Amino acid sequence: PEIWRYDGNDFSINILENQKYISVERSLAFPNLPLTEISNFLAQVGEKDYLELVKEFRQWVRSQI
Repeated sequence: PEIWRYDGNDFSINILENQKYISVERSLAFPNLPLTEISNFLAQVGEKDYLELVKEFRQWVRSQI
């Protein structure tokens, strides 16, 4: 299991290892998606038009996978 968490400032990914969740730099499910880029998109929520931001994020994800 993998948990993605955004607290309004920081984005983190945690995986279950030895019955404990640990923070990791990359998703096991999506290893090609850099954490910093996801954080950059999340930071723009409220600053940019939401639908435009979603469109840009989807295009970026498609280019990464």
